[in-house]
Amino acid sequence: DGALVTMRLPYRPAVAATTGLVLLVEDADDLRALVRDMLIGLGHSVIEAASADEAMALLADLPDIALILSDIQLMGEATGLDLAKRLPPDAPPLVLMTSLPIDDAQFLAAQTLAPVLRKPFDVKDLTALIAPSELAAQ
Repeated sequence: DGALVTMRLPYRPAVAATTGLVLLVEDADDLRALVRDMLIGLGHSVIEAASADEAMALLADLPDIALILSDIQLMGEATGLDLAKRLPPDAPPLVLMTSLPIDDAQFLAAQTLAPVLRKPFDVKDLTALIAPSELAAQ
């Protein structure tokens, strides 16, 4: 007779099918790489920028960006808040990231402009915040 084998695999929830091109705006190379890897692990394609100006140029050139994930504090003079204010009405949804304290003026201003992801965060935190933004864009 044959052998009976029971395999126990760890349960992992399926990733939502709303995957697309994410514009990741982060000036710290190590953090950008970490977040990029999380996004790729969730099935997204990622294009990267280190400044608000670079992000605006990419948005103008690439109409298929589905989501913008931007740090608040960026290289150059413009912040993620400036980026949020410069976005045209038909821009993809924006999620801001920061390690600023919750009583910081920039953090408070950010909350009026977009959902805010507090650093450090893990893949679950990221998914919880970007999935609703992507669904709203559909």
